[in-house]
Amino acid sequence: PNNLNGNGYRIRVICNDPALISPDNGYDVRIQSSISPTVSLESSPSNVCDGAPVNLLAEVSAAGVNPQYSWTINGGAVNYQASSLTLDTLTNTATVGITVTSSLACASPVTGNASTTIQVSANPPAFAGSDTTLCAGESVQLGNESGLLVSWEPATGLSDATSDQPIASPESTTVYQLTVQNNEGCISYDTVQVSVNPQLPELTLINSFEILTIAEELEGTFTWYLNGEVIIDETSDSLVIFAPGDYSLLFEDAFGCTTSSNVFTVNTVATESIETTPEPIFTINSGYWQLDRIEAVGNTLSVRVFDMSGRLCMNGVMNRSGESQFIILEQTHPQGIYVLEFINNGIMQHIKFILP
Repeated sequence: PNNLNGNGYRIRVICNDPALISPDNGYDVRIQSSISPTVSLESSPSNVCDGAPVNLLAEVSAAGVNPQYSWTINGGAVNYQASSLTLDTLTNTATVGITVTSSLACASPVTGNASTTIQVSANPPAFAGSDTTLCAGESVQLGNESGLLVSWEPATGLSDATSDQPIASPESTTVYQLTVQNNEGCISYDTVQVSVNPQLPELTLINSFEILTIAEELEGTFTWYLNGEVIIDETSDSLVIFAPGDYSLLFEDAFGCTTSSNVFTVNTVATESIETTPEPIFTINSGYWQLDRIEAVGNTLSVRVFDMSGRLCMNGVMNRSGESQFIILEQTHPQGIYVLEFINNGIMQHIKFILP
């Protein structure tokens, strides 16, 4: 029947075929000619940081068994049909609304509305610094000034793990993570990698037959000094001693890292008093070795060849081939730097040469 309204109604089923009158439902029923759906909206939490999830739940009553849900964010529609919603893309202050459409035929009005405002706080800026590479023993300043609560992990190699701009002096390659927290409790992270090149050895100068050299085998750039001044055009790992004084060596590898030698003091040079004897010239030719500008008596010249460690590699004789020229058949030795020793005008002399 239409237009029923009020309390105290009960429901009884009467059938004609078969003839049956059932007992009533056993409790009073309230009948309303129209009913309005109601909705409330809760958010958890109501204050969040950028990117943090917010859970929204609509509590609905008097909307039937199959109501329809429509969501909005700041007035814009969200394509989602459910009584709960999770958001993680809110920025600044956001108003989230929901409209519930009742499935009851007697609903009037058909819809119910609710909304809530969510406060969204910005995450603080976090800058740990640019990735960098150090030589062993060097330091670098990380981060930038923020005035916020900061912490660094790991603390190893840092001057202060709670400073905006700590000094990093790691012994090995390390990735540091920066955590920044603002007054609203929002947190940001950033990382920086500080790479550390291998430790270079301290160089020790060795005097081998009036030639300064080092025991280490290194690939890079060599710079020689005499009394603190650069020796021009001397860029190999060995140097013929040519004058008394304090010698030292600086080495730089491909990464720009450097190491230096001890100071080696030379008081006298054996050939220093020779003023009239021209400098001998040693040439490696195809099939033979040749020495020129040699003042020696006889048709033979005793020579010895040493490697840079001082090991004797050859003890032989060169034959005169001209007024001041001696030759010897080509000798077979491994690739490397060698020293030729001979007597010229009564003075023992040494010439450094390279076998390719």
